[in-house]
Amino acid sequence: MTEPWITTYSGKQFYPAICSPDDISIKDIAHSLSNTCRYSGHCEPFYSVAEHCVRLSRLAPEHLKIYALLHDAPEALTGFGDVCSMMKHEAFYTLNALEDIILHKIYVKFDIPFISNSDKLELKKIEDFLVAAEVRDLMPEECMRFMSLQEPRQTTRIIPWPSKYSEMIYIEEYHRDMELIKRQNKSIRYD
Repeated sequence: MTEPWITTYSGKQFYPAICSPDDISIKDIAHSLSNTCRYSGHCEPFYSVAEHCVRLSRLAPEHLKIYALLHDAPEALTGFGDVCSMMKHEAFYTLNALEDIILHKIYVKFDIPFISNSDKLELKKIEDFLVAAEVRDLMPEECMRFMSLQEPRQTTRIIPWPSKYSEMIYIEEYHRDMELIKRQNKSIRYD
């Protein structure tokens, strides 16, 4: 049996379980996430994972911006897309492990220091506020009874961007966030 693989936007044969950091491209990630709908496709209208990541990066403090932008990047490279977190935690332990492996390889590819557990927790708290706004603005009202959410911090309504715009903004945000790390005296490699 051969190792499972996907074909990326740039035409690479990508093997998620045995990938090398050299196989990873920010353009493949941005393209895939901009065409992947949040909430396993159950929101209205279409709202991309790329847009979610950009919005989270913009809410995060400087030292967490790149981690916010890339936190869902493995979803672009597993072949499974956006699987809701409840399913990942309860039923798909292997997918969770695979996403963790890919995320570490993304950090290696772009020379990003690994995120600390305390920073992960801080980022999760920020994401919880964004998720509350997303659910308020993008999910049917009936969904609210299943979710225990914080009150959204942002009062402006989320109006989703077109996919191509999300892709472009994701790449711009990546370069901006990488510049922040560069200014913090980290060695950065761009692809």
